[in-house]
Amino acid sequence: MPSFNGVESVDVVKGPGGPVIGPSNLGVGGYVNFVTKAPYFDRWHGAFTFTLGNLVEGGSSYLRPEWQLDFGGPLIKDKLAIRVSYLGREADTYYQNVKDRTQDLFVALSFIPTPALTFDYTAQFNEERFNENEGFNRVSQQLIDNNTYVTGPITPFFFGTTFPVGGFISPSADGTFHLVKLHNYQILTSPQDSDYGKRFLTQLISKAQVSQDFQIVWRALFEDTQTRKNEAYGYREYNPIDNIFDTRLELHWDLHLLESTSTVNGGYAKDGKTPLSTTVENPGIVNHLVAGVSYRHEENRAYQDFTNETFVPYDLSQGPNFTVLPTNVIFGGRLIPGSGGYTATPSASVESRLNDFGIFAEDSINM
Repeated sequence: MPSFNGVESVDVVKGPGGPVIGPSNLGVGGYVNFVTKAPYFDRWHGAFTFTLGNLVEGGSSYLRPEWQLDFGGPLIKDKLAIRVSYLGREADTYYQNVKDRTQDLFVALSFIPTPALTFDYTAQFNEERFNENEGFNRVSQQLIDNNTYVTGPITPFFFGTTFPVGGFISPSADGTFHLVKLHNYQILTSPQDSDYGKRFLTQLISKAQVSQDFQIVWRALFEDTQTRKNEAYGYREYNPIDNIFDTRLELHWDLHLLESTSTVNGGYAKDGKTPLSTTVENPGIVNHLVAGVSYRHEENRAYQDFTNETFVPYDLSQGPNFTVLPTNVIFGGRLIPGSGGYTATPSASVESRLNDFGIFAEDSINM
């Protein structure tokens, strides 16, 4: 899940990103810019927040212990400053069997060796253990309209003797189905489900102010993510490699065209006779030109197994008594070497590498 521990604010920008932002793929309607927390140079600041839980009307309240410690200040006056933010969470959620266990550490450093040279460095490591909300099974119009759920055993059919891969809900003796009221928090997630992810993200932004109208900016980012998922109804996912390295060199140049200075009548002095003049500067046409080069490398290895996703057999009205789908189910995926028992379907497994080079130029004109 996304982490906002290191985020100070969020800019939601309407319209497609410009050449400096890069191709927006399907995001032509807008993009989101995450502004990370910055160190304090004036003095030391600190804040601690704690959340115990959520009070839900109807008796479905749940504990959600979450704490965040955020502090920072100058290490060397006007030269070096730091900021640290730690977030911990040991939470339940409104939905049954959906947990959220998070450890998240964010560090930011700013170094200004000279007034014309700045370095901003950030690093973040977060680890999460949680269960995904799988929603309902046995969906009917009654369930959508008023939470009425079709309960009862399943008459299975087999493609072998290991586990039923399908089946039908068995009606009562009179041919009707037994209906019960289902709560919104009673979902398909099993107590045995496990979702895990960890990520390390680091970024360095260097800026050199060569002159009043010319600046050089170099950005470098590296991200390493690993995830795995094991769902009782038959879905498994194992992603041991998901790396991104992105770097960009930008040249910022403000060019003034038709710039002029003129003198206009400014009235008279207090004696009413001596004329006064005022100097007016006309900036003319200001071009803010940004041009540069970029390089991005991505490497990914991902395994998925969704050969058998048996949703129907689970009766949500019976509580969280789920049967874990065995790994040796008929037609199941193959074991992944060194994965600790995770399986994968060959057609749903991916190994990819991407190298993307780009050049860009953008000119903003103010008249």
